[in-house]
Amino acid sequence: MLKLLLLFILGIAMMIDLFKKYVLKIKDPTIEELMPKLEEQQWFRELVEHERYKPIIESSKQSGLLADSYYVSKLLSHQGTIDGFITYVKGRAIKERNDM
Repeated sequence: MLKLLLLFILGIAMMIDLFKKYVLKIKDPTIEELMPKLEEQQWFRELVEHERYKPIIESSKQSGLLADSYYVSKLLSHQGTIDGFITYVKGRAIKERNDM
């Protein structure tokens, strides 16, 4: 019974997504549209200006968190996501410094 309910909910979610994309023609923003907005943010500019964090951010743009348009849109709208990203970058910088 629970499986049928979950399948029903999943089916409704898929129909809503299809309706949004093909009937209303609402498209999710691309990473190319979102990155300039992110780069305008003061907290992001301060993070990129720091020598230890810049390589981590650049690699994240290529194949990490910043390559995902959904995650970047969350960075633009949620303070908790921003705090988590800053903690992640700082933690990776410490780990890379300790690995040397």
